[in-house]
This record gives sequence, C-alpha cells and structure tokens, in this order.
Amino acid sequence: MNKTHSEEYINNSNLLDFTFKNLKYSIQTSKGTQEIIKGVDGIFPNSQVTAILGSSGAGKTTLLNILSKRIANSKKSQLEGEVLVNGKPYTADTFSTFANYVMQDDLLTETMTVRECLQFAVNLKNKGAKTNKNEIVNDVITQLKLEKCQNTQIGGQFVKGISGGERKRTSIGFELICDPQSLFLDEPTSGLDSFTAYILMDRLRNFAHKKNRTVVLTIHQPSADIWSMLDRIILMVDGKFIYQGEGGNSIQNYFSKQGFKCPVLTNPADYYMSIMDQEKKINQINCPIYYKNYDKLIKENVLSEIKFSSQVEFNPSTSQVPTYMQFYYIVKRTILIQTRSPILFKAKLGQVISLAIFLGLIYYQLPNGQDDPYNVVDVRNKNGFLFFLSTGAFLESMNAACLSIPIERQVFLREENSKLYKIFPYYFAKLFVDLIADFIIPIIFCAIAYWMIGLRNDISAFLFFVLVMIVLQFTGIAAGYFEGCLFKDPNLAFGVAQLIAMPFFPFSGYYKNSGDLASWISWVQYLSPFNYAYQAFVRNEYEETYFIPNPIQSENIEFTKWEAVGYLALMFLGYLILGFYFLYRSKKNLQ
Repeated sequence: MNKTHSEEYINNSNLLDFTFKNLKYSIQTSKGTQEIIKGVDGIFPNSQVTAILGSSGAGKTTLLNILSKRIANSKKSQLEGEVLVNGKPYTADTFSTFANYVMQDDLLTETMTVRECLQFAVNLKNKGAKTNKNEIVNDVITQLKLEKCQNTQIGGQFVKGISGGERKRTSIGFELICDPQSLFLDEPTSGLDSFTAYILMDRLRNFAHKKNRTVVLTIHQPSADIWSMLDRIILMVDGKFIYQGEGGNSIQNYFSKQGFKCPVLTNPADYYMSIMDQEKKINQINCPIYYKNYDKLIKENVLSEIKFSSQVEFNPSTSQVPTYMQFYYIVKRTILIQTRSPILFKAKLGQVISLAIFLGLIYYQLPNGQDDPYNVVDVRNKNGFLFFLSTGAFLESMNAACLSIPIERQVFLREENSKLYKIFPYYFAKLFVDLIADFIIPIIFCAIAYWMIGLRNDISAFLFFVLVMIVLQFTGIAAGYFEGCLFKDPNLAFGVAQLIAMPFFPFSGYYKNSGDLASWISWVQYLSPFNYAYQAFVRNEYEETYFIPNPIQSENIEFTKWEAVGYLALMFLGYLILGFYFLYRSKKNLQ
C-alpha cells in the first residue's frame, strides 16, 4: 500500500477509543464466588499502543476478552459494568467489524504456506481487484519480515514448517491484512526471542502511530527496548489496577513518589513485575497501598479521560465478500489442503479397489436361483454381502468425516470470530468437497464388485445399486459431520460415533427379521440407516429372481426401493441440519 493511499485512508477513517467503567467479573466455583475483575475503569485511546501487565492470574487476558466481547453473563459467571467504543455500546458481532483479536495460540492451517494464509484472509476481507489484493499481501509480508518464509508451509505436528517467531508474525499478519481500526493481542511476544519480539512490537507501534489505530495487548515481561515502545501502561494485581497512564518517566515518577524507585540500570518492566508478584509477602502487604494510591492519585484522571474520549460516530467495516464468494474461497482452500496430501486419496482409492476385488473373489458369481430356487444358503450368502455393504460403506464414510470438523475446529472458530466468513458457507463448502471426493469412490467399487459377484444382470439394477451406494456414503458423511460438530475432541468424536452406530446393527433387518421385533422396540429400525440401505439393496436385487420364496417376502422388506433410498436421503438431510445446528452453537464457546 503506497504512502499516498495510506494517508488518504487515515484522513477518512474513524479514531476509536475503548472505554470501560466499574467493570466487574466473577465466576462460580465449588468454593463459592471468585472475583476476577474488581470494579476497574479505563480507556484504550486511539493512535497508541496500550499494554496490560501483570503476573499470571492477575486478570490481563480476562480484561482483554471482556473488551473484545468474548465473555458474557452466564449461569456460572457474572459480568457487570459499561463497555463502550466512542461512547457507544457494541456486541460480539459488531466488535469484529472494527477490531481484530490475535489470540495467544497461533491458530493457522498447517498445510498452507504463509502467503496462502494471508491471501486467503485478504480474499475474504477485501472486495478489491486481484492486483490490489496481491499488493496488500506483499505489503504485509514485507512489514513483518516474512519474505524468506512466504512460500513455506505453516507446519505443525505432522508437517515441518516455519519457526515460532515466523508463525507468530504470520498470525498477526492474518489479522492486519484487512487493516482493522483496532487490534487486540494476547501475549504477542510470548515464546519469541528478543530480536523477533522487538521487530514485532516495532511494526505494531508503526501501525498505531502512522495509521491512527488503537492497539491493545497483554504482555508478561517485556525487554527494556520493548518497554520504551509502550505509549500507555496498565499494571494489574489480582483483578485491580495499580497504575494506568503514560509509560517512560511518568510511571517511574509515580512509583518513586510512593517509595518504589526503579534501580538504575534495571529494566523498569522487571522491577514493576517484581513489586506485583503476589508470592512475595512484602508485596501482599504493599498491595493495599498500591490500590489506595491509585484511587487517590490516578482514578479521577482516568475518569476525566473517559469523559473526554472520542464520541465521533464511526462506520464499521463492511468489506466481507458475498456468501457465494466465501463458499468459493473455502472450497478452493479445502481442495488445496487435500491435494497437499495426495497419498491419502491414493491410499483410499487403492483400498477401495482392493476391497472390491477381495469381496468379488469371496462372493464370486453367486447363484441367482435358476438352478436351485430353494437353496437358502445361496440367498443367505447374497444377503450377507448386501448387509456388509449397508454397514461398511456407511461406517467408512462416517469415520473419516467425523474427524473433518474437530481437527480444524479451533482454526474455524478463530476465523469465524474474525468475521472472515459465515458458518453457512464454511460448513457447506467443506461438505461439498467431501461429497465430490466420495462420489467417485462408490462408482469405482460398484463397477468392479457388482459384476464379479454376479448380482442382478440388468443395467438399470446396476445404476440403482450405484445410487444407493452414493446416497449411503453421503449419509455416512453427514452423520460424521453431525458427530464432529457435536464434540470438540477428534478422539471423542470418533469414539462416540462408533457407540451411536452400534445399536443400529440389530435393527438392520439382517440379524433379526424386522417383522419379529417386539412392538415396544420396533420403532428403532426407522432410525437405522442400515435398515433403509439393506431394504433398498434387497428390493433391487430380488425384483426379478428365481428364488422361492422371494427374499423380499421372507426378509419382510417393508418399503419399495425408491421409498427406502428416499428415507435414506432424508436421514442425510437430517444429519446435515443437526451438524449445522451444533456447529452454530459451538461458535459461542470460543472462549
């Protein structure tokens, strides 16, 4: 972004001041009510870098989460106080239109490169031309010194990728890419070496000063160089403020007058962290003094700053691209991720071909009853194969799909919360890619196994057989999505998926004739996808047969083949709706 364009943007942008008064937050524990934030007032002014410092458990991240609307009242928590931006209240949804939040954990897609991650963000947040988007990505890469690793995958548990510092800068670049009016960061320098931390803070300071943006961050123990970059400092002890105001000489003069003078050649941040350490008895004694002096010497000034803070009306960003474009870019990313691991698709394809040949050899050319129409064993063998497909195809699809959402759940929650996209296009874009991939598999399987096994020699019967296989696998995918959206942990989702499927086996119509089920329990068969698939397969196979009696009657097949596949399709839709509902609910549990 060239200088002229940047200056023009600043002149037309709104300056945001975040203010809060008498902010209190408490949670209910087994030991009673625990106060986390204890009636604090404050301001995060525009064009400045505000840093919140304090020991672990002081309430830094909680304060940041309250201001970013990630914490709200619930049965187990109580939030009180006034939180405003430019004198106006805001919600979690509106917050994301003028501010971005960089969480402490760098949640990025492991198999994408740095450039691809940034390009994905700018595509979804910027309606400009492709050339302009590329310029924005190049600008962010240059600002954050990511040139050397821009074409390297992020990496993770199974993929070797960029360093921790590069990952942190990429995570920040992911939020900076849309040029937010304000930026909240939780421990942005955590885990970084001093040089990388300095570069990062320098970029954040430039972002605040040159673009008149509001930058707020929590930080544990900054170096002396980083300390000098902080415009405004808030010191927190046990949920309360002991200082709020300018850094540099102002904070040192304030504490010196109280008898807490920072020693010469000592990093001020280290010194102030030491006097806030609640594990030291002397600090526990001094805390009431800190609080008393804050209320006496600082609080009125802060309330005055709040009173005269910016009240200018501002227009939240509406740069999010249309839903159909969100769908397109998420599909594009999902395909990219899957093609980065082509061995998985090849392995699945090889497995399907091998299984088709294996089953074809086991059930090779099963008799059709023409020579021995009363042979019950031949009927049982053929029905055994049809039942195997009814369960195996469903379970194979479900087991793979139930991991699809959980393994990238945190990335989704982070991106959705940043309003990169809506839940609808995300859910159905992922589903679309999975359905397309699984559309090919049953066709290949059926083309091999159907004719080897010697099922009904009719092209229309073969095509219907393929249709049932496709609908069955799609239903398995939808069931996997439902279970994956229901549980956060991939292992739990996979385990529970098996438990949910197991009770449906006895109600498939194969192990026990559905007509012999007790009336009080027979209704369960109508919840079993195996039952509908098995009935469709049996109807299709024995519409024309030499076997006596016709297995359609002996197996007590209730539905026509089209009714059976129709009910299976309805189960597909039902699982999809349930999955979407639970994914929608999960976004409320980001914190």
